[in-house]
Amino acid sequence: MKLNVNSINDFFTTQHNLAINTLSQTLMERDEEIYKSCKLIDGGWKPKEKRIRNIVDVHGELKYLRRIYRRWNYEDNCWESKSFLDEELGIKEYQKLTLYLELKILELTEGKRQKDIIDCFPWLNLSKMTISRTIRKYDIEYFSSHLFNEFEKINLE
Repeated sequence: MKLNVNSINDFFTTQHNLAINTLSQTLMERDEEIYKSCKLIDGGWKPKEKRIRNIVDVHGELKYLRRIYRRWNYEDNCWESKSFLDEELGIKEYQKLTLYLELKILELTEGKRQKDIIDCFPWLNLSKMTISRTIRKYDIEYFSSHLFNEFEKINLE
């Protein structure tokens, strides 16, 4: 019996898309639960709009719809806006890459060119600037020179 490679690839692509859609649906259901909770009303938060959020993970791009809430800040005399779902997930306001993907990129940086790192994730459409910004964000040289040297100085006598 001969296996058809295209059908195997189609199978894995279908399963991957199904997993991404299921996760997206789960996040939207969680956002609905947050919306129905009464703690938002007590804090003065009111729903303003719904926005689509795109997050890139090692497995691909995840798109989900979440609510943006706002309230009036009397101390600063301005509106505050935030998404409680993003806050619950630990995602910052303008963050596009997940922490797991950033750690994978940092793990691959030692001894590899940016192009080699991009080739490790061909399905993500990462650019050289994305790799460069991720490396610069965590300042690898600082961590390697300061943190690891401090560990070597500890005496266990």
